[in-house]
Amino acid sequence: LVLAADTALDAIEAGNPACASETMEVRQKAYAPLVNEAVNQYNNHNIDSAQVVAQRAYDIYSNYPLSYIALNVLGNVQQTKDDNADAIKSFRRMVELMKADTSLTEERKTNTLLVASLMTTEGEKLDGEARQAAMNGVVSYLDDYLKEFPGDVQAQSAQARAMLLSGDADKAKAL
Repeated sequence: LVLAADTALDAIEAGNPACASETMEVRQKAYAPLVNEAVNQYNNHNIDSAQVVAQRAYDIYSNYPLSYIALNVLGNVQQTKDDNADAIKSFRRMVELMKADTSLTEERKTNTLLVASLMTTEGEKLDGEARQAAMNGVVSYLDDYLKEFPGDVQAQSAQARAMLLSGDADKAKAL
């Protein structure tokens, strides 16, 4: 039902972009109880239910800043299930959406470092070129972060660690 509503709202928006504010209202009304239920399910350790409801909430409201809450639930569920690859995707998208709200800057910074840590942990499971590529991905991710927040010691430390793990000790020392 949620996917059908999302598809219908997408069609309305595509046909008449001026209706976006009205469709956003409909999306918000559907999203709020869904995301609240997802949080409650997660807090009550009903992980599978939390995942289903959070995904529904995200589906109906995926391109709006407040959908970061559904992504947070999804990422936490995925991490609980040891699905770190999908948790990284959820948390990365969450961090991206949080940029729209300056009141979330500190939370966004914390979550960016969490993502980098998860990426590093997953990269450490790899060998050879795959490991190097994964660590270079961490370095690149943190480069973007450090452009926005230069001098962040935690990010620089995480970046240096990823450089070392990629085999680039000289670059890490230069940092």
